[in-house]
Amino acid sequence: MQALPISPSCLNFAPGMVKVILHPHPDYLPKVPFSAVHPVILEAFCPPPFTTPEQEKSHRLCPVRALQAYIHRTSQLHKSEQLFVCYGGSNRGAAATKQTMSHWVRDAIALAYEARGQASPIVMAIELKELTANYTRVREHLRINNNYKEEFDVLRDQHEETLRKLNRFNNSTGCALCSVHWIHSGGKCYYFSAVKMNWTQSRDHCVTLGGHLVIINSKAEQDFVASKVKGTHWIGLNDLDTEGHWVWVNNQPLNNSLEFWMKRENGNNEPDNWTKDYPPGEDCTCLGHSLGATEFWIDAFCFEEKRFVCEAAAAV
Repeated sequence: MQALPISPSCLNFAPGMVKVILHPHPDYLPKVPFSAVHPVILEAFCPPPFTTPEQEKSHRLCPVRALQAYIHRTSQLHKSEQLFVCYGGSNRGAAATKQTMSHWVRDAIALAYEARGQASPIVMAIELKELTANYTRVREHLRINNNYKEEFDVLRDQHEETLRKLNRFNNSTGCALCSVHWIHSGGKCYYFSAVKMNWTQSRDHCVTLGGHLVIINSKAEQDFVASKVKGTHWIGLNDLDTEGHWVWVNNQPLNNSLEFWMKRENGNNEPDNWTKDYPPGEDCTCLGHSLGATEFWIDAFCFEEKRFVCEAAAAV
């Protein structure tokens, strides 16, 4: 179809519109070497004069008539000699690609079946192809997840064994120990990150370190954590599942009598779920803001990258 041009030397309508002969472009090279290149001949359906109303109705489906109408209506669009051109978008008037023409043929066949009230085999084939692709993608995703689960189980067992060794050591020394780069306070260990991640990445990274994003359970803990950071840090509080229902990473709801949201003089307090810049709003909590103050909480967009605070039980 791409080899068919609109030049008069290649496109010939017979007298009376009884047929049309389309010769491929002289420069066309067939896929199969040495195969003969034949012209395309379209015969008219029920050409005039008509003897019955049925003949006149059938003539509306005449390919010769349809081709003449197509050439007339696209005469002002053509940017190349190719017969079939794109009729919309940035490629308007450009030669239609094989993919575009295959879509036209597919849609025409589907419309023909729909007009007869039948399911299109092409549409069903496409749906089957999409289902097969989705199945393959899900299967691969499950395979990857299973591999990650096995790795996680190994890491978890190694972590638990390390904690048991620390406990045995602590029982013999009476000391409460934290891992390297962690700070001990109040029977817990805290890790203050040097890198920035979004909230979800921060949560997952804390887990890989053997802890979780910090859960603040007292004013003393709030003061300790705030005193150790300079600038905003993620903590383990969010309302991702239900707007306004704040829960910690251990799925425990926020105790409203023990919260440290930022209060403003104009009454526009945190959390304010700011949606102007991002309609889904702010669903994750950080300690302090970018200006440096750290003694309060604010809600923020979860995709923002910040430093974060992890927490783990001290090995005692």
